[in-house]
Amino acid sequence: IRIPEFQSSPSRRRRSEHSNNTGFVQSAATDAIRETQIGIHEQRQSAIEQQINTNQENLVNETAEHRRIRLEKQKQRDQSNRSNETNEKRKIRLENQNQRTKSNRLHEKREECQSRLEKQKQRDQSNRLNEKSEERQSRLKKKNKESEAKQIELKQLVDKSTSNTLNIQQQNFSAQLNETEPKALWDTHDMHDFTNNEDITTKKQSSISSLWPESISRNLKEDCLQKFLQKMSMAALSEATCAVCNVRTQTQKLKKLPVAKIPHIDLLKVPDALKDFIKTSQTSAVQYADEHIGISENESVIQMTRPTQSSL
Repeated sequence: IRIPEFQSSPSRRRRSEHSNNTGFVQSAATDAIRETQIGIHEQRQSAIEQQINTNQENLVNETAEHRRIRLEKQKQRDQSNRSNETNEKRKIRLENQNQRTKSNRLHEKREECQSRLEKQKQRDQSNRLNEKSEERQSRLKKKNKESEAKQIELKQLVDKSTSNTLNIQQQNFSAQLNETEPKALWDTHDMHDFTNNEDITTKKQSSISSLWPESISRNLKEDCLQKFLQKMSMAALSEATCAVCNVRTQTQKLKKLPVAKIPHIDLLKVPDALKDFIKTSQTSAVQYADEHIGISENESVIQMTRPTQSSL
């Protein structure tokens, strides 16, 4: 420490002594204030504990009538406070209430959870039995709005997930295309080449995005369905045999005529030579059925023999 060449003046010594005295007084004052604050805090805590104990004793000893009156007064106070509160206070109150309910449900046991759900179910049933038609309509409207909001939120999530998957697929496809192409030497190229490469990649991405098929229009679907019904109907699929040429074809291609109006019906009659041929073929078939076919073992010749009558 450097020693001063000249001693300090008397006024300076008096100022230093005064500062030391004032510092001591200030420290003593802060200690006294701290002690008083601690005492006030302890008194407040003890008063709160006493109030809690007295409230618990009153709740244990109160009758059903007193409990009903107390709950009604509490309900009125809550309604008045909520009617006078601002949006910010309401938001804070709901957030605190949600946090309390979440913490209570996390720490509650299985039996407590079941009892809570049963009580909630009983309350809902009693409220629905006692509610009016207007209250019921408002409740149903609110429920419908909540369900619609949930559906919209779910649809947005699905659309977002599908768009993300499409973007990922496009990025993968563009990455594969970029890997197949020869890599440019960035050290030898300038900024102009870099901008050209960016333009190429954007063109590729636009071409990739144009590859995705569009949704089929409703008119095209209806036309295809109408054509299918026309081609697959019973009128289009039914068939019949032509009386003239004995050919089976579709009913739509045939023409219905009475037998008397068929042109050149004389030509459709069976000629006599064909009748005689049919008769002879039938008789020969009957004779052939009476015969039996025998195969000789020598030279594998087929021999036709008639059965001989056994002699008496």
